[in-house]
Amino acid sequence: MRALLALLLLAGCATQRLAADKDLLARGDLARLATQPPPCAGPCPECRQAQEIRAEACRRQGDLPCAIAAWQAALSADSPRRIPLNLAAAARDATGSGIGDPARNAAAQLLAAEALRAGNPADAEGCAHAASARLALALLAPPGPARCSLLAALPPACRRDALPRPLTAALHRSCP
Repeated sequence: MRALLALLLLAGCATQRLAADKDLLARGDLARLATQPPPCAGPCPECRQAQEIRAEACRRQGDLPCAIAAWQAALSADSPRRIPLNLAAAARDATGSGIGDPARNAAAQLLAAEALRAGNPADAEGCAHAASARLALALLAPPGPARCSLLAALPPACRRDALPRPLTAALHRSCP
């Protein structure tokens, strides 16, 4: 009984805090939102929404590593499509801008791509993000078999032309 009461109180606190976070976002108090931890963690809708609000605040502040971490925390098997799309875009942008750890960014983009492809293995955006992430990981690997296996691991349901042709051709030429 006490455990149930504690869960109900936690949910109530999370809901109140979520309302306060929404208000901060609406007022544009992004710095405060980006620096405070979310009220809870886990798969419940309130926690995911709190993470999503924090991710948006971080993104607007230009803090892509913070946005990536928050969108990853909001990602679950039943996440709305916008969450993996935002995660993939933030990770791609961070990689392209040289912000954060490139391998971690590529891994986050690949995670988002797999979430997008979960219901439809040939999902165009999921395939494009999978290809982009695989290409980034291949560029980070030394020339040779490791690089080649990363490029070859593009999901079979995805079209091979999802990778940029000139760069892909150059990478494949370096494969043994």
